[in-house]
Amino acid sequence: LNHIIHSDKQYENAFKHYIKNIPVKGIIFDYGNVLETFENRIFFKKLSDYCPHDTDFIEQTLLKESDIIEAFETGQIEADSLYREAAQRIQLELPADQFFDLYCDIFEPVEGINDLIRNLKSHYKIGLISNTNPVHFDRVIQKNPVYPLFDAVTTSHEVGCYKPDRRIFEDSLQQLDLEAEACVFIDDIGDYVEQARILSFKGIVFQSLDQLRSELMPLQVKGL
Repeated sequence: LNHIIHSDKQYENAFKHYIKNIPVKGIIFDYGNVLETFENRIFFKKLSDYCPHDTDFIEQTLLKESDIIEAFETGQIEADSLYREAAQRIQLELPADQFFDLYCDIFEPVEGINDLIRNLKSHYKIGLISNTNPVHFDRVIQKNPVYPLFDAVTTSHEVGCYKPDRRIFEDSLQQLDLEAEACVFIDDIGDYVEQARILSFKGIVFQSLDQLRSELMPLQVKGL
């Protein structure tokens, strides 16, 4: 018991020191609210122009009382199934192509983040992990000018699970061919970053570009 409480405890401190000081080799970004801001309520508000319900009802029906969006973002249903079920639930009178146009018109670039990624790419492997769906992936994420810079892209609809499931992190590490200890994971959701830290990533909760740079500096990250 004394060995466990005292001697083994020293390994914990040594391991924390190791994780903190191992050189960074990969930097992995979340997409939504890191590379681009997004707001689902914008989509629901636009849908209200084409059905007999207001924004609150649509949000409650499609997002809070139904799992169809989660099913879409974890690869369980296809785009046409999402459209049909959504249209039925809210009595929507809007063609599918216009529905998905509105679905994608909710993103705005975060100023300066793409320039930072371009600078980091000169020194590190760059990854992307996103809870997303094939429509946003095809029409938004892949259209981003920095998309070709990513060495690894992991999405929930392809892996079949959401962050913070460890499988989505493991997929990214496998693609990058790196250990978690050598990677920084950046996300705007604190719970996702905490799970990454449990898996031995260096984790940063994104709040702003300046804040991100300030938290990368102690890790001796180049290209800031």
